[in-house]
Amino acid sequence: LNAVKVMHETSKRLSLTLQEVYECEWDGQQDLHPIIENNDLLWADYEEKLSDQAMRTLETYLSQFPAFKKRIAKRGRKLVDYDICRHHLESLQSAKKKDEAKITKAEEEFVNAQNEFEELNAQLREELPELWSSRIGCYVTIFQNMS
Repeated sequence: LNAVKVMHETSKRLSLTLQEVYECEWDGQQDLHPIIENNDLLWADYEEKLSDQAMRTLETYLSQFPAFKKRIAKRGRKLVDYDICRHHLESLQSAKKKDEAKITKAEEEFVNAQNEFEELNAQLREELPELWSSRIGCYVTIFQNMS
């Protein structure tokens, strides 16, 4: 978008330069001003179209990322919980004095943590490749809007 704005500004400067150097007695002097105005309108329309269509498509695509980042962070926290529960269970099982009630409770916590982590991990492993693949459709739409 910045490149289009720069091209628009450069086109305006070129047009002003042409107006300054174009002699009154040269052919087409009266046609120069409408051509310059039309050129400026075309650049403005293109800039608006690009801003409206291509940027909106890109913003829609990018708006998905915060939710995925939160879910990935949550998966990381669930992995930590899973590891803590596993370590706690292993320490209880390897203790010299075994308390079956604590071991049973630790096993339940371990299974719950494992299930939560594996469920979230499976969802992300399914959805992240789909998100990655959807970039192509986004790019195609943006490039079609640019042309």
